[in-house]
Amino acid sequence: MKSAMNERLRDSVKKFKAERSQLYERVRQSEEFKKEKISLYDFDILCNVPVLFKLFSGKQEHFLDTITNRTVIDIGCSNGDLGFTFSDIGFAVSLLDKSHICSHEKNNAVRQNAPLVAKLIAKQRGTKVHVFDYNIDGSFAAAPLLEGLAQGTPENPLQRYGLGLAFGLLYHLKNPYGFMESLTKVCDYLVIGTWIFSHLPTRLRSSANEQVVYLLKDCEYAADPTNYWLFTRKSLATLVERCGWEIISQTTSSNGFRSVPNKADARVFFLLKNTLATSDY
Repeated sequence: MKSAMNERLRDSVKKFKAERSQLYERVRQSEEFKKEKISLYDFDILCNVPVLFKLFSGKQEHFLDTITNRTVIDIGCSNGDLGFTFSDIGFAVSLLDKSHICSHEKNNAVRQNAPLVAKLIAKQRGTKVHVFDYNIDGSFAAAPLLEGLAQGTPENPLQRYGLGLAFGLLYHLKNPYGFMESLTKVCDYLVIGTWIFSHLPTRLRSSANEQVVYLLKDCEYAADPTNYWLFTRKSLATLVERCGWEIISQTTSSNGFRSVPNKADARVFFLLKNTLATSDY
């Protein structure tokens, strides 16, 4: 039998995509957006949805149906699109990103403020979400992220989010180990996605089955100075397991860059279960 929640999420994504262009345009025309002199993220975070359905398949087909703590935190949410689709199917959602990011594209400075954009989109849609302006590469603390969980009560507050989403973050973080370890205090289940590589630049034979992590030089990969790490699948699996996570499903997809010398031509995605959690959902 097909998962009812998977089908609802598919419909929610389809609906959001249909309204997205007009929604973004209304955000661009808002006074708050114009005052900031910022731009929207141009990366389509919803391209990760097919990956979610691969993770939520086979033995995990009914994962979303059976999870009783229906709270989601999208860490590194960009414009918040993915979180809004979960909100539309009944999850209490928190969106987290860092404000006032300045990047450079083709020698032009691009300023972004994801938390503000997420708030503006929520306002335009009439969607209730929690939005956090938080630098996860600083002192990462769980307590602020757990405050105000919508499904908690003063008598029986929830201790963690039911599900965390963290796409495209680990290679941007100076301390990915500390981040993964801290997330055991934040959520019971977690989906992560990051780049993996198969060959070191000085070696012809594959490193894919070795516990190797590659530290990138400045702008070595995708011309982005905030890219720090590439993992092999085995090294990433070792990292998450040492931090208190169990891999319960996984999949890969093409990276799209296929750059030399690191051959990081794939992304790996894990659905993880928190092995340190005391509550049972």
